[in-house]
Amino acid sequence: MAPIKSSLAKSAKQLLGFFNTADLGLRGATQITRHVVPPFEASGGNLANGLEPGNGYKYHTFGTNGDFTVSSGSNTVDILIVAGGGAGGNNRGGGGGAGGIVHHSQLSLEPGTYPVVVGDGAAQPGTGSARGADGTDSSFASSPSPVYLLAKGGGGGGCNSAPFEPGNPGGSGGGANYNGNPGPASQGSQNSPYSGATGFNQYGNNGGDGSGGAKYNSGGGGGAGGVGGDGTQPSSGSGVGGDGQPFPGFTGPLIGVPALNPLSGLYGGGGGASAGSENGYNPPYSPPGAGGPGGGGNGSAAPAGSKGSPGVQYSGGGGGGGHQPGGTPGTIGGAGGDGIVIIRYQPS
Repeated sequence: MAPIKSSLAKSAKQLLGFFNTADLGLRGATQITRHVVPPFEASGGNLANGLEPGNGYKYHTFGTNGDFTVSSGSNTVDILIVAGGGAGGNNRGGGGGAGGIVHHSQLSLEPGTYPVVVGDGAAQPGTGSARGADGTDSSFASSPSPVYLLAKGGGGGGCNSAPFEPGNPGGSGGGANYNGNPGPASQGSQNSPYSGATGFNQYGNNGGDGSGGAKYNSGGGGGAGGVGGDGTQPSSGSGVGGDGQPFPGFTGPLIGVPALNPLSGLYGGGGGASAGSENGYNPPYSPPGAGGPGGGGNGSAAPAGSKGSPGVQYSGGGGGGGHQPGGTPGTIGGAGGDGIVIIRYQPS
């Protein structure tokens, strides 16, 4: 029986050897045809182009218009889009509204060129009776356009001289003159294809209301994180700017913009309203409104001599309202802060 057992063992060994050889051959074929995923490579940004601050992300920061170019691979990016802030109004003016903000933390991008538009803050108004101008929009797009995200510029603050213009609508609305009519926020009605999308949010709030009555206490500009403060009656003060919205993953040190370090990741503070007065242009004067945390400018104090403070550059903050006592040419509203667009992602 020994020869038969030996023969069977030999046959089994050969058969196993065949399967081993076939298995190796199949593995080799699989290795040869394996698909290699290209790494995600991208460029763009005048303030930071691929900055790696050590937190596991690369940052591309735009303070001016440009292109974000994906040359290979695909990835999910985290993008923050901030529009320019509105200017404060003149003549006990309302505060300027902050630029609207769009944040998408899970935006999928493929190779292509994505134009980036960064909105400017509104310029200071001229002397005399003038409502603050609006900030301009910021956007991120592709062509053709499966991707388009829009942040609306902040509304200008109202004016307390004829024709007594109210606060303008905007991403966040401008503060009202003392008679009322604050600017409404328009950011919430934008980007409807993304509404409800995972990781997508947008921010903007109404401007504050005026006090009414004899006081010339105007409203603060709306902020990305809160409504503008109302002017009060009697003389406890003019409206403060609405709060900015916090984005801890986009602080100044991380994005390569040291000037934003003091804001600690807050963007879109509303501008404070200018100081009001007891009866028309007469003292006693009430305190001006402070700018909202996140780059909003302070309202100007009374009597004349200080302009409304500008919104902080690259914050999208609204400008502070300007003061003009006695009907003489006086100080003017502050300019809005420029916007910014920041894209970050984990390298593949």
